[in-house]
Amino acid sequence: MRGLAERLGFAIELSPTDDATAPLLEPGKPLTPEEFELLPDSKKAEIRTNGQELARHADEVLLSVRYVERDARASRALDREAVGFAVGHLLDALRT
Repeated sequence: MRGLAERLGFAIELSPTDDATAPLLEPGKPLTPEEFELLPDSKKAEIRTNGQELARHADEVLLSVRYVERDARASRALDREAVGFAVGHLLDALRT
């Protein structure tokens, strides 16, 4: 994701509570809102288009992560069920 962001001219800042992107004026130097406003309209349009592409990709990644998490939860549930089936009778014998 960072590689795509860099190719599109963006930096990604990840934190435990929020993720943000910022267009880069040059590598490692995010644009301030004031600097962005001074850019030619064509450059602003390019940045907006690249930002939309990055957002679409981020949405796809997040959707994939949700599917993996769902599958992992289902797998854990199946594991618990299989273990219960395999050793349940032994636990019942210990209880009695």
